[in-house]
Amino acid sequence: MILSPLSDEQKKGPRLIYSQKKGWIYPCCIVVLPFVYEMGYSGYRKGKDNPGMQNIHDVGPIPRGFWHIGPAHDDPHTGPITMDLIPY
Repeated sequence: MILSPLSDEQKKGPRLIYSQKKGWIYPCCIVVLPFVYEMGYSGYRKGKDNPGMQNIHDVGPIPRGFWHIGPAHDDPHTGPITMDLIPY
């Protein structure tokens, strides 16, 4: 996949925070937890939701940082409702 810069329209999306350790997804404007918008996971086997393994490719969770979540689509490798992550 070739990454392209985000358009102004893409940057207008909701700002969400993802907790690597707990898998929580919540709006960035909510500072009182445990308001959880959604649940998710990142990583594989021992790397699942394990921030200490974020630098291990194809095992640990996505690295800390700012990401744009692309639109949902079906992918032959990752399955239905795949959303690409594009670094800011």
